[in-house]
Formats: sequence, structure tokens, C-alpha cells
Amino acid sequence: MLTALALLRDRAVAARTVVARAACVLAATLLPACNSMNGPEVIHLTSQQYETVFVACLDQARDAGMPAVLADRSIGIIETNPRHIGSFVEPWRVDSSGVQQTVDATVQFERRRVRFEFVPAGFTLPVPSGAQPLTGPDVPGSLAAEKRFDLEHYDGAIELRAWVFVERGFTPGLKPGRWSLSLTSTWTDTVTNNPHRESNDMSTRSPTQWTPIARDEPMERTLLARVQAQLERGTPADDGLDTPANEVAPVVSVSASAR
Repeated sequence: MLTALALLRDRAVAARTVVARAACVLAATLLPACNSMNGPEVIHLTSQQYETVFVACLDQARDAGMPAVLADRSIGIIETNPRHIGSFVEPWRVDSSGVQQTVDATVQFERRRVRFEFVPAGFTLPVPSGAQPLTGPDVPGSLAAEKRFDLEHYDGAIELRAWVFVERGFTPGLKPGRWSLSLTSTWTDTVTNNPHRESNDMSTRSPTQWTPIARDEPMERTLLARVQAQLERGTPADDGLDTPANEVAPVVSVSASAR
């Protein structure tokens, strides 16, 4: 009896392996990657071109399905809404950075968000000494961030970089079943769900269920290439990408004159 069960289990594992490999081969032939490393890593521009390039970044982020939620022209930062990565069950999505990313987005819930950064040419942040507490990056629009530079009144060469972060969603306390999805359960976090816990206990627990896991460098270079192409055309972006209507969000635009 045990031998028969073990044989059935081995056959089931072998069948799943064959199906997974076949899906990967099919995806490699039918779903080629849309993003590539052919684009520039940095775009160099002048202060006279700053406003035009800034608007081009907003256009390309919106056409990629990730509209901007924050645009700070004084310190040159654009933050976008996240958008989930296309999977095998969405064959109309051709914006992946390879078959492996599509596979990962199929078996996990993953999304991307974009951050454009404009800085004066040659600008570098001070290296932490380790002797003082690490406070993290300055919040865009804050007084500490404005002390770095003001690109709206800057005269000189500027560099543009794009950062695309891949985040994976997770369920706290998830215990996957080894044999069946029906055996999956979750455990209760007694610390977080404790009604007597102080809300300001200075803990470092993350309040989100999304964890950054990687950078999408092909997507970064693809976005910069599209920005460059829009500047050469001299027209607003319209690449025909599938931009969901329900993902449009208002842009919080911050400028020095508004303050």
C-alpha cells in the first residue's frame, strides 16, 4: 500500500515538472520580453531641457501603466503608482523583462514601481560614517531635501536616472500545505494583534505586505530609451501600451514657487 502511494506521488511530481517545463518553453517562444538592456543607463541634459524631459518622464510612466503620484520639480523626483507584473494568464501583457519574470509573477504576486531622479552632474551623496544613526533618504518636498539643490533655478548639466523596484506581496503567517492547497493555513501574530500593545512602541515592524526583492534594470533602460525617443520626436508619448483606466491617479506636483 505504501509503495503504491509513493509511486503515485512520484508520478504526480514528475507530471507537474513536465507541465512547468513545457510552459516555460512555450512562453519563451510565444511571449518574448519587451524590455531590454539596449537603453541608456543615464540621460545627460542641460538645465534648459529640464522641464521638457521632466514632462516626458511623466508621459512615459503613465503610458507604462504607472502614473505619477508625486512630482517634485525642485529636487527632481518623480514617484509612480505600482502596477502588477504580467503573468502567463495575461498573454496580452508583453511588458515583462524575460520569461523568468513572467514565471515569478505567475506563481507569486509581484508588482513594479518607478522612481525618476534628476541630479546635477557629478552630484554624490555623503558616505555614512557609521558613527551617527541612519535616518534614511529625505522626504521629497521637505526642508532637508530642498537643502541639497533646487533644479528649478539651477544652471548647468543634469543627469537623469530611472529606478524600477520589484515588490512581492506576502501574507503574514502563511503556512502552505505540502500536499494540497486546502491544507494551507495562517497563524495569528499575537504581537501585532494584541489590543493592549501601544501604537507608539517604537517598533520597526513594516506596516505593508509588500517586500522589495529586486531592481528591474531592463525596465529602467527601456523607460529611459522611450523618454529619449519622445524628446527626439518632440511629441507627447503614445506607444500604444495597455494602460488600465482604473490605475490613473492624481499627481501631487511640488515646486518651489508653490511653497
